[in-house]
Amino acid sequence: MQEIPINKEIDQFETHLQSNKRVILSASFGDGKTYFLRKAQEVLSHDYEFITLYPVNYSVARNEDIFEYIKRDILMNLAKNNHLDNIDFEAGLDTIFNWEHCKEAIDFILDFLPIPGGKTFMKIAEKAESFKTEYDKKKTTWEKYKSTFKTQRGGLYEIDGYSLLIRSAITEIARTKKPVLVIEDLDRIDPAHLFRILNVLGAHIDNESDNNKFGFANIIIVLDYKMTEYIFHHFYGNEANYRGYMSKFVSHYPFHFSIKEVAKSQVYQYLLTECNISKEQINNLIIYQKGLRTNFEKVLNNRSIRDISKVLDNIDDQYFSDIIEIKPSIRIKPTTSILKFFSILKRLDVDCEQEYIHSFFKNDLDIIDSLKILSNFLIKQYASTNLIGEDLQFLYNGKYIKLDFKSLDDCICCEVSETNGGHLNIEINNSTMNSMIDKTLDFALACVKDFKLKTKEEILLDLPSTSN
Repeated sequence: MQEIPINKEIDQFETHLQSNKRVILSASFGDGKTYFLRKAQEVLSHDYEFITLYPVNYSVARNEDIFEYIKRDILMNLAKNNHLDNIDFEAGLDTIFNWEHCKEAIDFILDFLPIPGGKTFMKIAEKAESFKTEYDKKKTTWEKYKSTFKTQRGGLYEIDGYSLLIRSAITEIARTKKPVLVIEDLDRIDPAHLFRILNVLGAHIDNESDNNKFGFANIIIVLDYKMTEYIFHHFYGNEANYRGYMSKFVSHYPFHFSIKEVAKSQVYQYLLTECNISKEQINNLIIYQKGLRTNFEKVLNNRSIRDISKVLDNIDDQYFSDIIEIKPSIRIKPTTSILKFFSILKRLDVDCEQEYIHSFFKNDLDIIDSLKILSNFLIKQYASTNLIGEDLQFLYNGKYIKLDFKSLDDCICCEVSETNGGHLNIEINNSTMNSMIDKTLDFALACVKDFKLKTKEEILLDLPSTSN
């Protein structure tokens, strides 16, 4: 199975990161979030440093403990990637206890203010001194009050030595790369605890400054945005403002990713470039799978990512591409566009022998497009005529169409084009055109192998009779 290319999606994700500090990466469970992030981190590693948390185990912890787990896990990531090597641990721990005790500039001014001789000035000085004493009392009380929050284990405003170490390491990383915090696997958290943990994570974000506690350039939260909305309304009611709640975690809008959609788009792009059939055209095709009526989009949706990604694997092995001798001196090389089209349908377990496919080529596709897809297989209809090596121009439903039979590399090929008129060989009615398309499709389908690959001899035996 070939690896699904997602470079385009990674480029889009990088653009999203550049304009959004807080990002929600949204994808359904099992739809490739982890695969996408792994590939994105590989591609973007030159400019970004990713630190990933897996808070699935936090659900059994108290809120204050979750704060500690977050610091612990970030530090473990930093240590694992050697980002703590240049950090002075002792200085980091001392800082929190020393810097609050530095003297205010006002101390210096008041201590060296000259005392005037007059009584009025003495009173002012005495009053200023009382102001200073009162200020010192209030200052000490305020600083002690603030410090109780900064040293409170697991507190919202805690800035202990470990927090400072993280900040120092993140600042050092930011000199060369953008540090990014990734919070993974939120889909695996019990719904009853999901929003509690999100609230704890959200407490690390300052809404006013739009910054986060540790100084990361970006925070990426990975979850299924739509499914989380269902859970939110289940717990808080349909009137609760989900978008308002989630705005805490996303700067503008979620980045949606689906590896299944990427895989599907590959199939659609292949149909367009190799078979000349657009997504809109193929989804207008009514098809049957195991006797049930459906359409191409639903067929893809019902297959796993693995099945979809295997549809195009070695697809050239699915059809017979050797030169076919229709009759002595008339050899053709099979047209690959129609063969690839049938091969895709067969690999998706679609019944290819139903009338609906014939109707698709006769009625849904433009007649010029239809004949171009069939091209060389049309030669079989004229193998017994003297047109081989010449051209056939005919009028059909108001269109002048030319089939130009040319010799190329010891084979006959057919070029289909629309003309403005000129020499007219014949006018073809609907019945004749439908019969020609039916026989040509049957001939082409016989060149497509089942999943059990056939030999060349078996293919030739299965081809419709070459008699006209």
